Amino acid sequence: MDDRKTLTETERLLLMAAAVHDLGPDTDLAYANTARVVDQALRWRGLSVEEIRNGWREPESHPINEEVYNVLIRMTHQVLFGDNYLSPLATIIFPHLEPPPYASVCLNRLAASAR
Repeated sequence: MDDRKTLTETERLLLMAAAVHDLGPDTDLAYANTARVVDQALRWRGLSVEEIRNGWREPESHPINEEVYNVLIRMTHQVLFGDNYLSPLATIIFPHLEPPPYASVCLNRLAASAR
């Protein structure tokens, strides 16, 4: 399978969590509640509410919160595609988009960092 079209488990959980919290493509990322999305993904990964809270309070002893949050940041990092700012992940989710040639560099870095 083409690496560009393969999402990691964490990426899939984050996308589902965003959908559950009604955060779609038109959401202004400056106002999105990322903590809700990350916490939902962590719950689906099997962490209890207490484990999630401890992860935010003591990140050095519970690194999973920050790891999942960093994946979300990477997924929502926006670059210019034509006249619009989009996440490089957008071309995976919406394959009909035609990214400019430099977008493949972003996607390759995205795929490499997910491994």
